[in-house]
Amino acid sequence: MVSSIWGEMPQVEIRTPKARETAPVASSEQARQVLREIGENAIALNTPAMERQRMKPLFKDFNPEQITPKELSKAGMVLYKFGLIDNLTADLMSRAGAEFDKNGKVINADQPINALEFLAQRIVEMKEKTLWGDRYAEALLPDYIRTIHIVQNLRVFAESGDSPEMVKIKAQERNGTRPVTRNATAP
Repeated sequence: MVSSIWGEMPQVEIRTPKARETAPVASSEQARQVLREIGENAIALNTPAMERQRMKPLFKDFNPEQITPKELSKAGMVLYKFGLIDNLTADLMSRAGAEFDKNGKVINADQPINALEFLAQRIVEMKEKTLWGDRYAEALLPDYIRTIHIVQNLRVFAESGDSPEMVKIKAQERNGTRPVTRNATAP
């Protein structure tokens, strides 16, 4: 009789792991909690440069709580085109809320979503994946947080009036003591 080089090994039983237990918290409540945790970053977007380039009309009715994926993608592309955000942030903005069919075409691109909650929910998912050791999710977390900060700043920019600096620039242009700055045009 031939004996094994490992000797007698005990029998192994492979069991399926228990299902993950998650707290029964509504996804929107989790998203609001994440938004409270990450707070706001007032310097995530260079709004004074946006004002000088007269970009306010481009984002006049920007509301991230009632925006279509198509509009959010357009806002991201405008910001990217003017060099205010990087391509990864523009890509995250363009993918927010987008659902794809089996051929890879976007469906429901005109269905309004809450972009802040959508991005916050992605952060919840990323944090859960990082607990399981997913390094890619851990690497993407700061990018999603930056995207939320930019969307928040864009909302404040769209809702605010002109800054004192911009009021002074416009007064100088009317008086002829300052050359007229170029107007931003919609892409």
